[in-house]
Amino acid sequence: AATLEGSSFTLFSPQKGETLIGSYAGPDGKVTHAILLPEVKREVNWVSALAWARGLRAGVETDAPNRIEGLLLFLHHRALFEKNDVLWLNEQYADFSGNAWYQYFNYGYQYRWSKDNELLARAVRRVTI
Repeated sequence: AATLEGSSFTLFSPQKGETLIGSYAGPDGKVTHAILLPEVKREVNWVSALAWARGLRAGVETDAPNRIEGLLLFLHHRALFEKNDVLWLNEQYADFSGNAWYQYFNYGYQYRWSKDNELLARAVRRVTI
């Protein structure tokens, strides 16, 4: 552990095969560091994608990327994806429970689609300080 202005925190680094996506601050002022795991699952619906991402590593909290992480993946780590990959994000669309958000890597936009569609699943782990 290291100390910064009297607060104790654990330094981290991505493990073998992992990629640091980036860092972002939440409304509480805490900074989250998002790390992309190397595993990939293709052609999976949203419910299955979340279950897979959240259960990927025993003893480690994992999840599908959120909308901020999807944007960071597109902006800074596009080379880790195929041009036409469409990645499920972990957020349900607020106005219609049958849809969820996705990240499209060809043009970079995020939009909603039926949870029944089979898209790409990836997993992240987060370290919040």
